Amino acid sequence: MKNIYIIILNLLSVVCISQVDSAKLIREKVDEGIANWFKKPTYNDGPIDTAVMNSLKDSGKIVNGIKQGFWKEYHIDSSLYGYKQKVVSDGKIFEHISKALIIDKEVGNYVDNKREGMWTTYQSYDTKAPLFWQKEWEIYYLHGIKDSTEILYQNVGTKPLLIANYRNGKLWGVYKEYYYNYPYNLKRVYECVDGRGTLKKQYYENGTMEYIYTDTLLNGITHLFYRNFDRSGFIKESGYLIHDTVYDGKITIFFPNGKIQSIINYKSGVMEGEEKYFFDNGQLWSTRIIKNGVAWTIINNYNKKGEKMDGGTLKDGNGTLILYDEKGKLVEIENYKNGIEINSK
Repeated sequence: MKNIYIIILNLLSVVCISQVDSAKLIREKVDEGIANWFKKPTYNDGPIDTAVMNSLKDSGKIVNGIKQGFWKEYHIDSSLYGYKQKVVSDGKIFEHISKALIIDKEVGNYVDNKREGMWTTYQSYDTKAPLFWQKEWEIYYLHGIKDSTEILYQNVGTKPLLIANYRNGKLWGVYKEYYYNYPYNLKRVYECVDGRGTLKKQYYENGTMEYIYTDTLLNGITHLFYRNFDRSGFIKESGYLIHDTVYDGKITIFFPNGKIQSIINYKSGVMEGEEKYFFDNGQLWSTRIIKNGVAWTIINNYNKKGEKMDGGTLKDGNGTLILYDEKGKLVEIENYKNGIEINSK
């Protein structure tokens, strides 16, 4: 890990020398450091030095057997121990089994043996002194229970990875998740009530919106209305969901130019009812009735100029359905009997 710390110090010196294109310079230095490490990977994950272990002693005030005031507490995190990682070095693949032990240091205040106010957790991956500490968590407590804001950090304790809010020990309010990679933009936003979170917004890595979700009622049933955007900010799709992921109601898909491409109705994840398809100039292409996911009745069919085309004879699950491409060329003739497709050509 000390190799990484050296890289970070080099980055700081670069920023001090020049503020011009600093983000680009940082990325170049990071990429260079990572590339050099992969040429000759090294690991600092042996056993923790005995002198270091002996120094990791909790400290604080005990009054009548009860913790009071400022405390400093240590823990050993073995969650990475035994983790297997495949690494390519000099054209050869080898497997590294981690023996890393993480040292956690928590600092904060006690009132009558209960954590109170802000507690901060620092972590060190070093095995020998001096230890390099990076901020990992900030958690606010009220009478020993999580309350208010909790922050999980990344990028050596300088950028948030998660920001959560608690009420009486349960997730409550806004919950934010950030991308792990530079520039560490916001990734998702949830709204939590009584420990349960509902996704509200999702972003691309470049910071532009990908999804927006809104609670709504449809036919008396709670739904999520969603909008999906491309990386340039243009809408791609919108519609209604139940159980967070299941289509239920009208789903609209858009062309890149913003015009509607299709409108399809769903019931509990299955196509049901009227569906419409359009050309990218806005002209209606075809209207059909779908029953239980199967083409049931053809209503109309047009070419891109608005001229009526033969859509087939399909009605109440029986007859033909004629399909064309966007240039009006015949693609397929589907045959149906009692809602079942047979002998298509």
